[in-house]
Amino acid sequence: AKTFSEVTGKESIWKGSISTSGSKFSVGLSHLNLSGNEVERNLINPDEIMRLPPTDLLVFAHGMPPYHGRKVIYYLDSRFKRIANLPTPETRSDLLSELPSATASRNPWLDLEDGFLSITETLENGGEYSPAKRKTSNSGSAPRGLEISPEALLSPEDYFPPDPFEDAPSDSERDPELVDSPYGPIRRDDL
Repeated sequence: AKTFSEVTGKESIWKGSISTSGSKFSVGLSHLNLSGNEVERNLINPDEIMRLPPTDLLVFAHGMPPYHGRKVIYYLDSRFKRIANLPTPETRSDLLSELPSATASRNPWLDLEDGFLSITETLENGGEYSPAKRKTSNSGSAPRGLEISPEALLSPEDYFPPDPFEDAPSDSERDPELVDSPYGPIRRDDL
């Protein structure tokens, strides 16, 4: 908490003081002196950080002042409920189907350069460029003069190792007293 308090920074405040002199019993005070000085204090003290509610947060971004914000609890926010209720992938093949194809290059900048070269060639040869006529068959191939080795392309197996339990029998197959449910195996007696 002390580190976050230091990173948050300090603010300057003006602290004023009044001093008087003279007799207590006189009608008016003979001397009244107003003075003040600048004092710096933490924007947020370590004890205040420790007492932050669990719904609050501090955001530190490079080159910007820190922000005090509120957390988005996705399962309580109606905008995020449909995202929170996505079905979980059942098998490894479901996970692999969400990945990009193995023919896509690891470096998307190479694909952009290839598209740029085809546009400039068309314009240099006196043709007109039309985005609808753009070649899409070269996606994933290397620009002229560069060769991409097969090791540079990722296959889906590189992302997820094989699941050793994918072909294993389910709990209900091993124990006839269990029934599979969306919440996990349940004993028949508990139904």
